[in-house]
Amino acid sequence: MNVPTTSSDFERGGPEMTGVVLPDGSAVWERLGFAVDQGRISLSGVTIELRDDDREPSLVLDPPIDRDVDGIVLGGEVTAVADVVQPNHVTAVDHVAVQTGDLDRTVEALAVQGLEPRRRAGDLRHGEGRAYAFYVLRTCVLEVVGPATPDPSRPARTTGIAFTASDLENLPVGASPPRNAVQPGRRISVLDAAGSAVRVAILTPR
Repeated sequence: MNVPTTSSDFERGGPEMTGVVLPDGSAVWERLGFAVDQGRISLSGVTIELRDDDREPSLVLDPPIDRDVDGIVLGGEVTAVADVVQPNHVTAVDHVAVQTGDLDRTVEALAVQGLEPRRRAGDLRHGEGRAYAFYVLRTCVLEVVGPATPDPSRPARTTGIAFTASDLENLPVGASPPRNAVQPGRRISVLDAAGSAVRVAILTPR
């Protein structure tokens, strides 16, 4: 991904992502190397709240948007806890991933809510047949991914979270060996997130 890489990109005005609410239990995230405090993990302005229920993941924005947008659940509230040093060396949420069957449809639905992509791109991994839209939500990036040939039957849904870590030296058991990320100069490891509603990855800093 060639998403914005400077701190000024994240300091501009506009909606801010303040939380991600997941149906996961705390034990799943503790196994991934996170310190969980009362079902919450706060990282540089974003709180991951673990509800241990059967609802879809939801994204919490400020100013709030409380609705289903083309299948993406927006809304709810999170209660921040103190940022602590994480055992896996994670320091922030890098991006939240959404997959959709029709990227143009999802981009249009988000635009109705006042969310405009900073950049759109296609085929970042050379031949994968996917297209991307990137939204800078101050604390992190929202990455929306769809097939180059739309499938209107598929709604959008939140499918992954990628974190930034100071290094990849303390990965949990089951993590993939670090490899080069799409962004030049970055490394990535995909975690074994069995039991989570989303895929989880850790990257080195921008």
